[in-house]
Amino acid sequence: MINFQLKDLLKITPWGENNDLTLHWYGLSDSYYWFVLGDYELLRYSDEFEVKYRGVTNLPYVDYQFIRLYQDIRDILQNIAIPIPADVFEFINTLEKQESFLTSLTYWLNNVWNDSDEEYDEIYEPVKLWIYNRKLIL
Repeated sequence: MINFQLKDLLKITPWGENNDLTLHWYGLSDSYYWFVLGDYELLRYSDEFEVKYRGVTNLPYVDYQFIRLYQDIRDILQNIAIPIPADVFEFINTLEKQESFLTSLTYWLNNVWNDSDEEYDEIYEPVKLWIYNRKLIL
C-alpha cells in the first residue's frame, strides 16, 4: 500500500527566485510518502538518521513531490504487469543468476563486441531496455 501525506500549504516552499516565486500543481504535491507491506514500512527513516541528518521533520519518510512517484509508478505499471516469460525467468530467477548474466554481459561488451556487431542492437539494447523499464528508482 502506498501512503502519502501532503504538506501543509504554509510549509511548501515556492519555486523561483527573488520576487518571482510561484506555487504550481507540481510543487503543491510536496509530501511525505512511504510503502506499507504487512508489518513493515519501506522508505521510513530511522530515528537515528532523522536526528543526525534531517533534524526535526513532521514525518520520518521520503520528502518529495508525490506526483513524481505517481508518474514513475504509472509509467512502470505497463511493463511490470506483463509476466516474465518462463524461459527468460529461468536465466534470472535468483540474484546469483542475475549477477552472472550481468557479468557475462559486461565481459561481452568489454571484450567481444565491436561497432560492426549487430548483436548489440538486436540483443543488448532490448535487454537493457527491458530491465530498465522494470525499475523504480527511489
